[in-house]
Amino acid sequence: MAYSAKDYGKLIGMEGFSETLLKNHFTLYQGYVTNTNKVMDTLGEMAKGGKIGTPEYAELKRRLGWEFNGMRLTSFISRTWAERPHSTRTENWVRSWPKILEATRRGKRTSKVSGA
Repeated sequence: MAYSAKDYGKLIGMEGFSETLLKNHFTLYQGYVTNTNKVMDTLGEMAKGGKIGTPEYAELKRRLGWEFNGMRLTSFISRTWAERPHSTRTENWVRSWPKILEATRRGKRTSKVSGA
């Protein structure tokens, strides 16, 4: 199952964030999506090859957590900003974090990344 990055370009020009900062944020998000897909593919190939018990497999599983959570949280934050374009940056963060923490604690998917 491959994930694909959503386009949050409409956030450019949002009050409180420079264009450069937002573009860096989008690039980071796209990297998380790309790396999540690559790691998942590699883990699948290793599992088929019987390499589940290897240190390399364990390291990739650890890395998958980093990439997947980065993708999920960055998508959630971008979506929150997109849904509340007139709120201040602080209000968005205050509203977002309880939802993020609750979803993380429950292990639920919070992003609307297609293919998920």
